[in-house]
Amino acid sequence: MPASWPDLGKPKQVAHFRVLIPRPHHSYSKKYFSWPRDTSDHLQITLQCLGAAAAISAPFVPDWAVGYTGGNVGGLINAMLLPVNKLGKVLMILLSLSVTANNSPTIYSMGNAFQTLIPPLVVVPRYVFSVFSTAV
Repeated sequence: MPASWPDLGKPKQVAHFRVLIPRPHHSYSKKYFSWPRDTSDHLQITLQCLGAAAAISAPFVPDWAVGYTGGNVGGLINAMLLPVNKLGKVLMILLSLSVTANNSPTIYSMGNAFQTLIPPLVVVPRYVFSVFSTAV
């Protein structure tokens, strides 16, 4: 028994990624579940609101309106970052690379899901699904 929990009694054990983490009896599993989910939701909602605000205000800023022609979100972000010169170009490069980095696990998971849902596709190498989804 750790010395830091003298009056809490025997701690429960929570299996998480094959590691046992001791926690006191009075802690709530709902809190451990809801905190990451709520945090993720708040971040996503905030970013979506910022994106909506930028799209709504684009017609009122001439440079942004030119960048957002035809619903071009990348052009809008580029127009918003123009005033910061070279830093804006670096941020655009990082943003474009992050899109690719975020799509790669999704494409791999799609191939894995196809092979799980349709067992005869197990003989097809997973890179074929990646090439196919990239082509689509």
